[in-house]
Amino acid sequence: MAAKSEETVYIHTLTTGALKTILKALSVCIDTKDELTDRLQIETDPDAGVMKLYTSNGERCVRVKAACESIRKACKLCVCFSAVAGFVGIEDAEKEAFDNKDASITIDIKDGGLVLYGQGAGGRRKLCVPARTDEIFLARFEYAETDPRFGFESAKSFSATLDAVARAAYPDETRAPLNAVCFRFGGDVGATNEARLKTAKGDAASYALTLCATDGRQAAALVAEYDGETENGAAKALKDGDGADWLFTLANVAALQKVLKIAAETAALDVSFRYAEQEVDFREGLFSFRTKYGHAVDVALPVGQLIFPPLEPVFEKYGFPGTAVVKCDAEVFAGMLMQMKKSLRGNIASVKLDFSNFPKTPEILLSETTGSYEAAVPAQNILDNKIPDNVREVFFNPELLADVLAAFGNANVCLCFNESAGNQVMITDTEDLHRPLVSKHRRVLMGQRKD
Repeated sequence: MAAKSEETVYIHTLTTGALKTILKALSVCIDTKDELTDRLQIETDPDAGVMKLYTSNGERCVRVKAACESIRKACKLCVCFSAVAGFVGIEDAEKEAFDNKDASITIDIKDGGLVLYGQGAGGRRKLCVPARTDEIFLARFEYAETDPRFGFESAKSFSATLDAVARAAYPDETRAPLNAVCFRFGGDVGATNEARLKTAKGDAASYALTLCATDGRQAAALVAEYDGETENGAAKALKDGDGADWLFTLANVAALQKVLKIAAETAALDVSFRYAEQEVDFREGLFSFRTKYGHAVDVALPVGQLIFPPLEPVFEKYGFPGTAVVKCDAEVFAGMLMQMKKSLRGNIASVKLDFSNFPKTPEILLSETTGSYEAAVPAQNILDNKIPDNVREVFFNPELLADVLAAFGNANVCLCFNESAGNQVMITDTEDLHRPLVSKHRRVLMGQRKD
């Protein structure tokens, strides 16, 4: 048997399942829908026992760190490869020959390129990837002491909140401030930066990152509470009054949503914002979590410099007691919507909520617009105000409605109707019903469909 070359680094600890997770994380930098074809910079660190894979499209940056105890030499290599063109049977036509989760992968990193060997229950495969001479320019991934940092207990919960908020943004890129999701630190989403700072510093329980979006007609403002051990960075972000709002375009939100799908339900998520040289505003948001295989994933996204529009005008017509408020269980409501889709086995353009018999029967009648499916959701009119005639029968996009309900978790929600608000309904939770838009308040304003 030939002796191993000193120019080769052998990695024996990955499986096809683990490698597929890495590829999914890296693919957020790729614009094509069906394959990962881009430059990858691979570095090995024998002291830490870690292999790092970097990629960037000039705007987004991704780094994945995989623990590899068999590393014996430090090296740096830049390659270009495709996942679909035949990466060890993970996505190609031969995938049946390999155990898609547990098949072993051996990686040889050489000066001239990358060699991958795959072996499963039904076959073996070898893939050679030539090295490139150029390197990838990547922004700095390390945290600085001055960077505001937020820790969330669950990446999946954060992702559900982000999904619900992003639906309210304006889809046209020509209206940049509306074509984005705003990340806002603490306090009242309509207050001044100074007021938000006072809220955050005065009460540890009020530490929260408010996610908000609007298209000028509908809006969403939901809160993801975070670990409050970041007061220094957050306070510095707010000291000049202009550093509290961070805008992420819908394109970059979509990239973040994609990578968060591979996070385990219990995976913690860290969000950090990186200062520019002048330390006045921010240039990047850095999102970090670990996958179920233990790989550390860092995603850096650019932060917009535009001013996010105020949300107060969108919500201002919902005054009390002029608003009728119907309380129901969000989990039951979302479950009914999902069951409706399964029963009909097709795309549902809209769903009808019928309140016509509500004064007599305390429930919401849920039906597909053709009348082929009906379900009742227990409900209660908690303010005894009359439901406006213009919303006795309302129509919504079922997927959007399900996303919003999922963001509230296993809690009661309130559907708020007001005559002057036209064809919109505000969704909030019961604890926040009478509060102003403070840090713990969660509101989504949904426009009806006109079916």
